[in-house]
Amino acid sequence: MESKKRIDLICELYNHDLNDSLIAQAPKDMAFHKSTEQWEHYYETWMHLVNTYTFMGKVNTALREVKLMHDDATKRNDNYGLALSNYAMGNAYNNMGYLPEAIKCYKLSISFIRNTQTYESTYNDIYSYYCDALNENHQWEEMKEVTADWQKLLERITDYDHDKTTSSSKVWYSYYHLACAQMHLGLEQLDLAEKEIDEAEHTAPANTEFIQMSILYYRAQLWLQRKNYQKALDFNSRRLSKSLDYNDKSSLVMIREQRAKILSGLGRFEEMAEMYKEVYELTDSMYRKDARTQINELNTLFRVNEFDMEKRLNRVRTTAVVTVVIAIALFLLLGYWFLMNRRLKRKNEELAIARDKAQESSRMKTEFIKNISHEIRTPLNILSGFSQVMAQPDVELPEEIRHEASEKIVENTNRITSLINKLLILSESSSRTHIERTDTISVNQLCQNVIALSCVGDNLFYQFEFVTEFADEEQIQTAEYYATQAISQLLDNAMKFTPEGGKILMTCKKVDDEVQISIEDTGCGVPKEKAEEIFKEFVQLDEYKTGTGIGLPLSRNIARSLGGDLSLDLSYTAGARFVFTLPITPTQS
Repeated sequence: MESKKRIDLICELYNHDLNDSLIAQAPKDMAFHKSTEQWEHYYETWMHLVNTYTFMGKVNTALREVKLMHDDATKRNDNYGLALSNYAMGNAYNNMGYLPEAIKCYKLSISFIRNTQTYESTYNDIYSYYCDALNENHQWEEMKEVTADWQKLLERITDYDHDKTTSSSKVWYSYYHLACAQMHLGLEQLDLAEKEIDEAEHTAPANTEFIQMSILYYRAQLWLQRKNYQKALDFNSRRLSKSLDYNDKSSLVMIREQRAKILSGLGRFEEMAEMYKEVYELTDSMYRKDARTQINELNTLFRVNEFDMEKRLNRVRTTAVVTVVIAIALFLLLGYWFLMNRRLKRKNEELAIARDKAQESSRMKTEFIKNISHEIRTPLNILSGFSQVMAQPDVELPEEIRHEASEKIVENTNRITSLINKLLILSESSSRTHIERTDTISVNQLCQNVIALSCVGDNLFYQFEFVTEFADEEQIQTAEYYATQAISQLLDNAMKFTPEGGKILMTCKKVDDEVQISIEDTGCGVPKEKAEEIFKEFVQLDEYKTGTGIGLPLSRNIARSLGGDLSLDLSYTAGARFVFTLPITPTQS
């Protein structure tokens, strides 16, 4: 049967990571299955395509593709298609680190597939990923119910007799027992965990290398939790040697983190520090690879300037490397000193600090990627939607709707461009302690340029007033472009947080030898204890407002590079008042 041959080929390409071949072949096969109404093979091929994009790191493309797949299955009311689309969507969210969203998708997938014919292999794949996500999110109590359902499925498929079950059934049972072991380890039920690991090893076929490696990892974890560190180290070493053969970086990170904990238990702190260093370097390498993949993907989807993005990545990488080098050097110096003075207690304290810093660095990177992904994905969805509607040759749109769609496309294109420009300016201003002031401009003209750029005077929902003490002919010497960008960020913030009917006031006056520009609003304000935190990169006090947390750090960097400063006026309590200062440099006639 031609349809069966085609899906078998797709599975072969998928299982052997022949990604380019699968991406090229899948659309052809989907068209064939659709023409012959082989809907099971149609959605299975589509699922493999989405999963391929996901595991290649092209999560934006994967999410766009799985949205189309889900809409198609919804339109056909096809439960199997809905099950596979939710499963593929769960894998995409899981790959991005959005575990709660992934868990919801896996749960929906199970509910849909129960209303279809029995697809044993797909059923077991979903349960396996579902349990992994629950374990990683520490939802071990919920795993009890999920593994119980999984066991009922397995018992329905085959009698549990190792001498009679097929090889595929043994594989499914092995994954089931490993999931149970994860659950018991999380709940500190170590004897039950050991029993499940033994069952997995007894059930697994001899040629299933991945299952054997998982068994070694969980045995090491078992003995680690039992505080038998030498046994844990033996199993970890065996697992580590197998990972080196496969060069699987994500597994190496997990295994080396486990090894660092074991070495800590053995009191081998220098080896532990070296192991954490390797974990950090591997994690950083993976982040850089993921970032490069997303940049390439964004270049395809948005035509982003790759050269400018590369400069920002280089700065992030350099900062990370310098931070690691300084942290390691500090640790070694302190370790040598404390070796003579209560060495064990002090060294443990320093290692805890180093671990917390590494975790904080990882968290900041993750938050940044989430913020950037959200800020870019939102206008992308709008661009994609309007572009598809306008590109339909058989749909005639009224001129008014077509004009509105064109405006939305331009508006969201500008939004993406503005975000990229902010990142580039932040990167450049962060790397420079001084910006040359070569422009001579009227103080009032500078303020009028900022007002025009931000369009603050055009909004009818709040009042705006500009007050100045300077005469039109009074000038300062500064960098006009950078000063304009910095002050406009403050006006943008005021517009974002000022409610309807509120007021924004921009004042300009001379204080000593400085121009003082203050921008105040009647919004929600900033708590006093957060007065400095808001100037840190990627910090957002209100997660429900749009933005990336780079506007205020960008403005302060520019102000200080121009010889001035930016601060929050704590004496003002009706909202927020930011004070931006620039030095007055007399011009020569």
